Amino acid sequence: MCRAVWVMIVGPTTDANKALRRAAGPDAQVVAMATSAEEALSLLSSPSDVIVVDGTLDGARDLISSLQEKAATAAIVWVGDDPPEQAHASVPEPSDALEGAITRGLLAARAAK
Repeated sequence: MCRAVWVMIVGPTTDANKALRRAAGPDAQVVAMATSAEEALSLLSSPSDVIVVDGTLDGARDLISSLQEKAATAAIVWVGDDPPEQAHASVPEPSDALEGAITRGLLAARAAK
């Protein structure tokens, strides 16, 4: 049996994170949630297959660069408009499409290695 996909969620508020958690789907095991870039970086000790970043978070673009350095094996999924090129997948808003973006992000991150 395969294990669930381990997901860290980073959004601007607890409510935003809850919406992302619901949208991530039943196969996503949320191992950490952060409401700031600093908190996200401090939680990287939690192993994550995917890091979902809400583009409305203050410092979200800078966070992506830091995540690439410090969590190089994790896929990055951007939620919002104008995804950075470092994102492995993206969706414009928290919706049922996030579950598919998590899968696409995992595949893209593995293909890039």
